[in-house]
Amino acid sequence: MKQIFSYILPTLLIGIYLTGIVIFNLQTQKVTPVEETQVNKEKFRTFYSIEEIKSFIARYSTQQSDFLFKVSLPIEQFSGPASLPAPIPTPTVIRQESTQSIPSYYSKTNVQVEGVDEPDVVKTDGMYIYAVTDKGIVIVKAYPVEESGIISKIDLKKKQNEPYLYYEFQTLLYVYNDKLIVIDRNVVYNEPLDVYFTDIYSTRYYKPPVIYTNVLIYDIKDRAQPKLEWNVTIEGDYVASRMIEENVYIITASPVYSQYEITLPTIYDNNKEIKVKPNDIYYTPYIDAAFRFTLLVHLNLINKSIEYKGFLLGVTNTIYVSLQNIYITQYIYSQRWTGRTSTITSEQDYTIIHRINIQNGIKYEAAGRVPGFVLNQFSMDEYKEYFRVATTSIVFDRGMFTTTSNNIYILDMDLKIIGKIEGIEKGERIYAARFVQEKCYLVTFRQIDPFFVIDLSKVQEPKILGYLKIPGFSTYLHPINETMVLGIGEEGGRKIKISLFDVSNFNNPKEISKIIIGNQSDYAYSEALHNHKAFLYDPKRKLVILPFTFEARAILPVNVTMLQTTYKYSLIVSYDWNGFLVFEIKDKIYLKGNITHAGYEDMLKRVKDIIQDLLRYNWNYGYSYQIINLPVKFMRVLFIEDFLYTLSNLKLKINNIHTLEEIKEIKF
Repeated sequence: MKQIFSYILPTLLIGIYLTGIVIFNLQTQKVTPVEETQVNKEKFRTFYSIEEIKSFIARYSTQQSDFLFKVSLPIEQFSGPASLPAPIPTPTVIRQESTQSIPSYYSKTNVQVEGVDEPDVVKTDGMYIYAVTDKGIVIVKAYPVEESGIISKIDLKKKQNEPYLYYEFQTLLYVYNDKLIVIDRNVVYNEPLDVYFTDIYSTRYYKPPVIYTNVLIYDIKDRAQPKLEWNVTIEGDYVASRMIEENVYIITASPVYSQYEITLPTIYDNNKEIKVKPNDIYYTPYIDAAFRFTLLVHLNLINKSIEYKGFLLGVTNTIYVSLQNIYITQYIYSQRWTGRTSTITSEQDYTIIHRINIQNGIKYEAAGRVPGFVLNQFSMDEYKEYFRVATTSIVFDRGMFTTTSNNIYILDMDLKIIGKIEGIEKGERIYAARFVQEKCYLVTFRQIDPFFVIDLSKVQEPKILGYLKIPGFSTYLHPINETMVLGIGEEGGRKIKISLFDVSNFNNPKEISKIIIGNQSDYAYSEALHNHKAFLYDPKRKLVILPFTFEARAILPVNVTMLQTTYKYSLIVSYDWNGFLVFEIKDKIYLKGNITHAGYEDMLKRVKDIIQDLLRYNWNYGYSYQIINLPVKFMRVLFIEDFLYTLSNLKLKINNIHTLEEIKEIKF
């Protein structure tokens, strides 16, 4: 127990600091609009000086806890790029490639807004595939299939087996013409690593690690020899990013204090240091006591220019990006969570929304708020100069008792509410939302799955047209065409449900087909439940391809010879099958087939590698039970013409998209 405590406490304390003292947020936070007489005057004003930032924070940070300040782990400002572990990856040339015309039909990352690209671990331009692996990044000649193979590698030089005090960051990619954009994270430790895990009883202040977001831009005109041409490092943890043509927008967040002093983030343009100034930082009419600096950085890939603006916000949550605007949200907790309000009221939590125009530079243009919290980016949408958002409200009633309800709000470009529906399915919460032009499809859940069709054509009078109640729930909705919506979710606990909804009659939606994957004893899971970039739909062939993980078991006979006597045992092995299921949509949903990335054969190989260690375990009544973990971290799928490419961090497989016959396997 003492050892476990020694690992958990430092991580907890540092986590508190680097999230802007979130616990303090819960204790003292209040939705505090700046006085109405100041809103128009100060709403989009930047700070003049560090002293003004200090005064602003002191003004709105009342009743601060001395204990929380003692464990906030102040840090020294990083001295400069000399100590920064600057990754300058070295490409490894595998072989040269021939020139071919680009295929006309290939898949791209499944994104929310057409024209607004989102980062992922796998990208393709139709000829090449760019993928993150355990060893770095590989560039694969993908088409034509006869010439497919790895042509180069980029080693990100990550330290192996280093203890992480934070969540493990997944390297992300963009591709724009002949440029490969790599987003990664570096952690600079200001103390010996063992200090964070062992020296927890010391009374001195520790200097916690500093997080940097790295953006590496490679020239890939010659895919066999990618060249690093631009390295931008941003002080702060990665929040989100988007790419619109040659423009990359990156959002980071960093704590406001260092050694009890205000510390503004720094940007490194190659070796050039750019210090963010107070007049680069906006403040808003809505105050959140868990202050953090949120930085929006715009990189132009053509002229290599950097533009940035900072915002003194709280903990930044979900973002939504259109071709014109970036919307940043932050969740504000009601004081009812701490019981500081003793009267019986119906206080609510709020989501603050900030609209930043990106058409001609970065311009902070509007801020507003709506009751409740936003589930994810698909709960937000911009359409015809209006911003629509779906939220779930946690309403306090009768003291500390709570209930939930769901809402749709329509806001103008000033982020003022002009239309709304509130109180949808009280006692449930939103599990999925999808805005499609003048309609919103909404899934709430508690015991059954209500699927709602909501009309938004009259912005001041939105209304529910129809709904359907069925078992289970969907967590992701994908429009197949104007009359059909596909839902991916769960039913009965450990089972995955894929539903096809007919919405041709908005007043009477129907579930016309469904497939259940898994059973009560063996779980099924798909990353597409919570990550839309793992979802692939081929509209030409009406195929849906999803990554899946299944729990599987096998009984293996084992002969153990001791003192010239052979004993027969049975080894019961639990392992995960990892691969892809291919579905076809006709009159209903059909399971076309599967592609395996890690399964029975991989488990057998793993067992053979560790069989001697397994024999050391006790065998009860001739049996032994073991769990074999196969190291599959992520899975993606894409198509180029008539070929299906399935990828994991371990390998790439190429299959005929019509027959699913395997053509080639490339190991990373």
